[in-house]
Amino acid sequence: MTPQLTHHRMSFSFPAQNEPVWAAKVDRWYQLDACAYGLSQAWWQLKESLGPRPAFLILASPGASNETDLAFARSGAISPSKFVHTLPNVRASALCQVMDWAGPMLCLQNGSRTLLGGIREGAGLLSPQWPRIWVMSMTSDGAGHYETHVFVLSADETLAGPARFDLKQVIAQKSEDPYFIAWLTGKDSN
Repeated sequence: MTPQLTHHRMSFSFPAQNEPVWAAKVDRWYQLDACAYGLSQAWWQLKESLGPRPAFLILASPGASNETDLAFARSGAISPSKFVHTLPNVRASALCQVMDWAGPMLCLQNGSRTLLGGIREGAGLLSPQWPRIWVMSMTSDGAGHYETHVFVLSADETLAGPARFDLKQVIAQKSEDPYFIAWLTGKDSN
């Protein structure tokens, strides 16, 4: 069987206008940065279409926490409790709390190569031990509009859905991430 990949996405604006349904699961949810909020909100909204939870989770964060760290520093850097939510491994903790999930996780930051690199890492990890891997990432237009991407990789079953791809075809891509999303969603003009 050929390993498969499905792509799910959720758009949102940040900061949140209302308390999320999952707020009670995360202390100080209102201090989360856009990425931490978006990961948790995406799982909450997409959980039915994502299917079973992963055996392994990869957080692909192209800009790491640079944007939030810069805003924190410009604000006078007076609250370590707010800053800690931007660290990549802590950023994913809100997601793990909302999912009520504990398992192996990898956080990647590699600029424009992060998302495709995360999918390639996931493909390399697919095995009987980890038959289902999620790669989660977020993109932004810079004006407060965000999109969370969840890629479900599976080696042991055929994934259903309109956004299904042959994993070998996806990992063969040589493009940088902004072009990768366009290719993946069929918006690439090349």
